[in-house]
Amino acid sequence: MSIYDNLTEQLVGHLKEVPQAVEVVSTEPVNEELPRAILQSTREATGLDFSRLEPARRKATTVLRDESGARATVFHASGAIVVRTAIGDFDDTFAGDPGSEELSLLTQKAFSGLGIDRFVHGDDTVGFERLWRIRAAGADPRYEVVEPVLVRAIGAFRHNVRDIPVLGRASGHVEVTGAGDISAFSVSMRRFADQGSEVLTRVSSRAVEDAASEIAKQAARVTEGSEDAVLTVDSFDFGYLSLGRRRAQAVLAPMYVAAVSIAPPEGREDQVRSAHIFAVPGSDERFLKLPTGSAAVRTRRAA
Repeated sequence: MSIYDNLTEQLVGHLKEVPQAVEVVSTEPVNEELPRAILQSTREATGLDFSRLEPARRKATTVLRDESGARATVFHASGAIVVRTAIGDFDDTFAGDPGSEELSLLTQKAFSGLGIDRFVHGDDTVGFERLWRIRAAGADPRYEVVEPVLVRAIGAFRHNVRDIPVLGRASGHVEVTGAGDISAFSVSMRRFADQGSEVLTRVSSRAVEDAASEIAKQAARVTEGSEDAVLTVDSFDFGYLSLGRRRAQAVLAPMYVAAVSIAPPEGREDQVRSAHIFAVPGSDERFLKLPTGSAAVRTRRAA
């Protein structure tokens, strides 16, 4: 069995059930007023007002600033918003780690307070997906390391369109300080409430085995057919795919998305481990044109 046959088996083992059929849903062009409405709705939770200072419009983004020094970046192609407040990176750290359950609830409460729910389409949901922590530590001149300090708790949230997850970058996130304040947040969704959206067609889902086989072929192109690489599946999911903040997108269509790590064989110190995302259609019909590009196992260059 080749390493690519083994990769196919790994992929199938990660995802054995998918919906029998999925709708292909249109998405409206970005309404420039919508990001501003979202920012206005978050004002109560953050205390930020981005309406007073003149925005800086660029080719791909518009940057708005609050008098406190906070910054909001709006991406024209997708309507995504990224906000970072003026709270310093190491201000208001946590006195200790209260545990994952409490931190998860803390981030969910903060995200709920932003009022994003009122902009979610009636058929959709945005739910908590994962908790991340930012920790920091230091050492003195004698290399004695202090205990790591919990700096921020980060909640990641996923947009589901009619129970189908929208894969890709987190649909939303919120970063919370030890004092319970929001130090940063983002919103990256492809359709919203009160936005025209229609079902273009309904398609049968492609078999998991077929999608896994196509991904294995893509991995083989990345490694140039080498049988020495070590291929590991980090995740394999079925859902809609958001192409990223800087890309416009007319439809949400089913896709299979895999994260695969490619490591060099033992003893090859001239090569390094690399991580790759592979996406293939979730139906026999193809609705999305994916960005092209590949990155093989990297050769380490001399410094």
